[in-house]
Amino acid sequence: MSELQVTVTQSPHQSVYLALREAASCRGPFSSRHVLRPLHSLVSRPDYARALHPVRRHGGGQLVPTALVPLAPVRDVPLPEQVEALHGYGGQKLMDDIATLGADAPIWRRAVADPDRWLRTYAELIDLGWQALEQRWNLLRPAIDAETERLGVATVRGCLPSALNTISPRLTFTESGFSVDGHEPVPYDGRRLALVPGIGAPDTLFVHYQGPSVISIAYPLRDLPDVSPARPVEDPLEVVLGVPRARILRLLREPLNVGMIAADLAVTPAAATRHCDVLLRAGLIARERRGRQVLISRTTRGEKLLDVL
Repeated sequence: MSELQVTVTQSPHQSVYLALREAASCRGPFSSRHVLRPLHSLVSRPDYARALHPVRRHGGGQLVPTALVPLAPVRDVPLPEQVEALHGYGGQKLMDDIATLGADAPIWRRAVADPDRWLRTYAELIDLGWQALEQRWNLLRPAIDAETERLGVATVRGCLPSALNTISPRLTFTESGFSVDGHEPVPYDGRRLALVPGIGAPDTLFVHYQGPSVISIAYPLRDLPDVSPARPVEDPLEVVLGVPRARILRLLREPLNVGMIAADLAVTPAAATRHCDVLLRAGLIARERRGRQVLISRTTRGEKLLDVL
């Protein structure tokens, strides 16, 4: 894994896709009702429902056409650029993508009887979905920035393998490849790994590994607060760290052990330990053994973050 090239980018297109997929399949809740209601009204329209028909059947191992995210996220890709690329993608190119899907191809062929029209409809749907999601994305942008920084620090410090295996319980990374839900591993084969943190329902993924040079994995951050224009953010620290970790940092006015932290958060000691591990890696807390106890306290960096937020 030392030779693996990893980039962490921001590409909200994947978050919009995951949100629409969830609304179409009635899995919820994706986020607040403020966001979900307009998405449900969109996907219930007959033309949009037809466009999303294959998405309803999207499982953990199903392949999708490259056209769903036409610009590979090897850099930050604003959503309007993806929509523009969809409009210029071309129906024949979409059909060529579908031809590579193997057993999943018939699902898409039935939905894409008129590929040029399908691309226009899908582009419109993504654009409208972004209008419903953009304010929530912007409110949670600090948390996405923090995740980008966390993975960057892990790369510099040489602990990237451990960091990769924390982004989703559904993903397992090894030296030679990765697997989703324990399925057959996908080899890196010299390709770059593009990670795309975003927002969405817990444990959803958007994985694309058919390209010759890039494997992209979009995943939702966990422990995000439920924010929307209807519910203003009162604690910016929760936006940056997530609710449980923000509570832990505020709680540490004096050194505490994991049991005390777990009791305050009403979670198991194992869950409290996982949150503390994240704060420890970020340099916001420190652990110190005192006799039989391991006490946790805020660092100077943690104190400064509290002062700022």
